[in-house]
Amino acid sequence: MRFSIFDFIKFFLVFFVIIIHFNFPGKTREFIMPTMRCAVPTFFCISGYLFYNRLSVANVVKTLKRITVILLYSVFLYTCIKALTSTNITDLYNSLINKKDLLRGAVTNSNFDFLAPQLWYLQAYIYLLTLIIISIKSRSLSLLKRSVPILLLFCIVYNYTKAINIDFLINNNLPSGILVTRNFLFTSLPFFMIGYLIAESKRSILISNKLLIISLFISPIIVFLEYYLIGECELYFTNILQVILIMIIGNREKNRSINPYLEKIGRDHSLNIYIIHFALIPLIEYFFIYKVIYNIAPVILLLLSIIVSIIIEKAKSLLFPLFENKSTRI
Repeated sequence: MRFSIFDFIKFFLVFFVIIIHFNFPGKTREFIMPTMRCAVPTFFCISGYLFYNRLSVANVVKTLKRITVILLYSVFLYTCIKALTSTNITDLYNSLINKKDLLRGAVTNSNFDFLAPQLWYLQAYIYLLTLIIISIKSRSLSLLKRSVPILLLFCIVYNYTKAINIDFLINNNLPSGILVTRNFLFTSLPFFMIGYLIAESKRSILISNKLLIISLFISPIIVFLEYYLIGECELYFTNILQVILIMIIGNREKNRSINPYLEKIGRDHSLNIYIIHFALIPLIEYFFIYKVIYNIAPVILLLLSIIVSIIIEKAKSLLFPLFENKSTRI
């Protein structure tokens, strides 16, 4: 079962991802980036929510196969782009087969950062689904639920530690906070389970929708204060609260349709947009050189990504009839 409200939310989440990856000039990036960090965690939450009532090995395996195929297609696409634009094919080849990099990437689900950094999401999702299958078979799903606060606490503390630069206490040997935040264990798993738990919960939260929405609109101010006091992080504590607020509102309004057009984009094209927008950024940066226009370039990039996604889906339905009515979805 799908809920229109979450498809509507996904439209804005994928736009947030585009903003994160876009190189804004001046101070603009500093003001908007902290709030946008809630986007990918919310994607994982929505996945967990939608898996409730259909969390079986068969369904998870089906999704795992689909995401694996999408990842392979994405890697092929970006390898071709890299080969066409690279001045040194040898370096590209070495990056693809370097055993040390492959092992490190497998552990941190960052194998494809040199091609397109956003592909970590797909790799983390594959790891997550594999872990979910194991937990279902071993009847240990409750253990994953109980691990949520511990994993999130570690993730936040680790990010803050990196941001305020106190890792000199342990000889400055801590790897980048990205390796923890962009990781299936500390991001995809806990947020997936938060979504699942919200869907599972039968208790009603005694807070009005109006207050929840006001809190959501105030949250960017709070997360910016976190940024100002602590420094740049991949994930802030307020981002976790933003995700939970979005999910609670979505759960309450799950049967509501707000905008059918945006919902269709969120439902049928959000994953395509997530994958392909990164390849289109150089084109936007090349053509939108003037600052006034450059500040609206992410909107242009979103529209261009939607057009490309529609073309991809049309091509798939024409060339591969089996793909018809099976759009690439998060």
